[in-house]
Amino acid sequence: MAKGAERGGAASHLLALADALRQTPQRRAYRFVVTGSGYLREHLQAIGVPVIDLPDAHLQALTALVRLLIQQPQAVLNAHGPRMNALAALAAHRCGCRWTSTIHSDPRHDFSHRRLRGRLWSHINTRFLQRADGLFMVNPDYQSLCPDRPSYHVPNAAVLTPLPQPRSHYRRLLRERIGIPPDAAVVGVGARLHPSKSIDTLIRAMARIERPNVYLAVAGWGPSESALKRLVCELQVSSRIRFLGYCDWMPEFYAGLDCHVLCSRSEGFGLSILEAGFYGVPNIGSDIPGIRQLITDGATGLLAPVGDADALAACIARLLDHPATARQLAVRFQETVLPSHTPQRLLAAYEHGFQALLGLQEMRNTWPFSL
Repeated sequence: MAKGAERGGAASHLLALADALRQTPQRRAYRFVVTGSGYLREHLQAIGVPVIDLPDAHLQALTALVRLLIQQPQAVLNAHGPRMNALAALAAHRCGCRWTSTIHSDPRHDFSHRRLRGRLWSHINTRFLQRADGLFMVNPDYQSLCPDRPSYHVPNAAVLTPLPQPRSHYRRLLRERIGIPPDAAVVGVGARLHPSKSIDTLIRAMARIERPNVYLAVAGWGPSESALKRLVCELQVSSRIRFLGYCDWMPEFYAGLDCHVLCSRSEGFGLSILEAGFYGVPNIGSDIPGIRQLITDGATGLLAPVGDADALAACIARLLDHPATARQLAVRFQETVLPSHTPQRLLAAYEHGFQALLGLQEMRNTWPFSL
């Protein structure tokens, strides 16, 4: 169960699961439940996955979900996101059914930009998670958050489609779109503009790279946008940094980069690293567990300490100055990392978790509802 307007990592995760279900006989045992309309709802419908719609308003959604569960007493809910956790927990308690949650990011940091209200919501969400019947986690380190709950690791995935043109085409196209010279180097990040993504560290790193032909392209939106733009002005690097906002052409964006950077302070799973790597772009990440799932320093990418702008600048310079090394890292990523993060691997992990939680015989009679 998820918000119909969900975007980003959770939406990509659910669309990958839906794609795997669409290609397997088990797909009739799963139903996707969404509240309201938007990106996720439209894409689920586009690939022909059965969807159950709930109202967007909280109380109306709860009432509709309770009615649904009464009709399907064997259902097990699987919630995605704090609001869905609350909705699933309340409905399951009222109907006596079981519920699970997929944790995509660290619940302690999900509301960090909201201060007092954020701390309250983090506490409420954690309390709900502690009452779930089981937890699925894209980052196995999150198991320590609720150590007394059954938990299962699900290797994240996305539906990734090869582009029809060579990378040289998209390199030229990206530079035309953002208005920079055709021979310029472009460092990029595709992420929500949130404090946990530490994009300010990347901007500071760019200020340390004193080369006029190296640009930073930031694709995304979020609560930190104004603060980041102020920092760009303070550091006097406005001429070399482009904020692109929401982009519905992310594959082309990634393919046009010289390197992709995700220097988050907290990350459940660096899905943008997976996406950039699929399109042959070398990756740099911060040295945290959620990114170390994908990047082995010096083998499938480069790692820099969290918040260290000097080290990050050195990593960027290394890839730009040594294109053969950059290509080698990108190829190794494609060969060793991508095969472990496919939609089919994701579905298999969910199947394993549900079978461990419910037992094989009961699993055959159960309707998992992805909320």
